[in-house]
Amino acid sequence: TYKNKNLQLLDSPYFIDNVLGLAALTGRRVAEIGCTANFKKVDDRKAIFKGQLKNKGSKDTLPYEIPLLADFDIINESLNKIRILKPKYIDNMELFHNSCSKTLSVKAKEIYKGLFEGEPKAKDLRAIYSTICFHEFNKKPENKHIDRDVYYSQILGHGNEDIYTCGSYVDFYIL
Repeated sequence: TYKNKNLQLLDSPYFIDNVLGLAALTGRRVAEIGCTANFKKVDDRKAIFKGQLKNKGSKDTLPYEIPLLADFDIINESLNKIRILKPKYIDNMELFHNSCSKTLSVKAKEIYKGLFEGEPKAKDLRAIYSTICFHEFNKKPENKHIDRDVYYSQILGHGNEDIYTCGSYVDFYIL
């Protein structure tokens, strides 16, 4: 399954595999995983995320709670591993982009081929994460009345006033 594939990537000795696995299990951008992400434990399946890139109209996004598709300790250990493997990328998005973009693109196509329709791209991992989280975590009675796009905005850090960005994340569905 999708989750198991990504958990296997965390065990890989290859940095790019680790980045893709973490991006898929946390819904963070690959550059956030490679350069800026920081997770603080809320419980086994939730974390406070800090280090968001690319927020329209805002220079700095406050940390916010996200669901995790794997146990926090596995996520945190894997993030620490990639920071140790490639400390040169910490807060250096340009170097990360120039060094890793091509390989991330090639590996995403290779790793995720056949797991979902279309040609897999690293950016698809956020949309898939959102879809899985809405399906898994929105079953709780207290969440039943949360609109899908509002939920996506909350877990992707788009801000309360921006539910329109989520339109680009609704390409995936669970069979």
